[in-house]
Amino acid sequence: MPLAHKKHLVPLLGALLCLLLAASLAWANAASLVNKALEAHREGEYELAMKLYNRAIDSGELNIGSLAMAYNNRAALWADLGKLKPALKDYELAQDLQATNPLFYTNRGLTYQRWGQYHRALDDYNRALELDQGDVQALTAKAWLLATCPLASLRNGPQAVDLASQAVSISRDPNTLDTLAAALAENKKFLAAVRIEQQALAILRGPYGDDEEPPPGMERRLKLYAKKQPYREPMPKKKVQGKEGQDNASEDKPPEVKPSAAKPPEATAPQAKPAAPKP
Repeated sequence: MPLAHKKHLVPLLGALLCLLLAASLAWANAASLVNKALEAHREGEYELAMKLYNRAIDSGELNIGSLAMAYNNRAALWADLGKLKPALKDYELAQDLQATNPLFYTNRGLTYQRWGQYHRALDDYNRALELDQGDVQALTAKAWLLATCPLASLRNGPQAVDLASQAVSISRDPNTLDTLAAALAENKKFLAAVRIEQQALAILRGPYGDDEEPPPGMERRLKLYAKKQPYREPMPKKKVQGKEGQDNASEDKPPEVKPSAAKPPEATAPQAKPAAPKP
C-alpha cells in the first residue's frame, strides 16, 4: 500500500475505534440503567424502577439480548403493580426478540398463575420445557403448579414429584426443595415432605441458624405437612371462569406465587427479574 494511503487509513481507523468505543459505552450505560431499575424494583421503589426501565428501553442503545431482558424485567414490574395487560405485552415483546429463551415463557406463566389463569400458565411452562428440558426454573414452576393448584383437575402429584426431583438433582436449593416437599405432600407422603421442607429451611438459616430468615410461607407449609395436609395456592379474588377451562381474572393485585429464579448475581449485562416473589 502506498505511504499516502496509509496516512489516510490511520485517522479512519481511529475514527472507527472511537465509534465502536462510543457504541460500547452507550450500551453499557443503558445496561446499567436496567440493573439500577432491577435494584430499585427489589427495594420496592416501583416508580423509580419504571422510570429507569423506560429510559433504558427508549434509549435505543440496548442490544437484542439486553432489550429482551429489559422487557422481561419491566413485565415483572407491571405484574407487581397489579397490571396484567401491560405485563403480558412486555413478555410478548421479549419473546419476539428471543423466542428460544425459556425464561420469558416461565415468567409469563408465573404471571398468568398470579391471576388464576392456570391453563395458560401450564401452556407456558410446557413451552419453556420444550425449549430446554433441563431448565430448573421451568421444572420448578410446573411442578409447583401441578402440586398446589387450587383446581383439582390440574393437579398431578406423581408428575409434580418427577419434575421437582429433576429440578433438585440439577440445583439443590431452598426453592427446588420447597417445591419437592409440596409435591410429596400432594402425594400424601407427608413424612418425606416434612423432612425435605426442613432441609430447605436449614439451608436458608445456615449452619448457625442465623443466615437468612425463611419466608413465612415455608414455615406455614411445614406445619401443614406435619398435620398431614397438602398446600394449596389461594384462588385470586374476583376470578371469572372463561371458555374451555381457560381462567380469566380481574386486574386486582393478585396473591404472590413462587419465583422463577433466585436472586441473580450482579453483572454488566441486564439481569433477569423473577415474575413474582414466593409466598
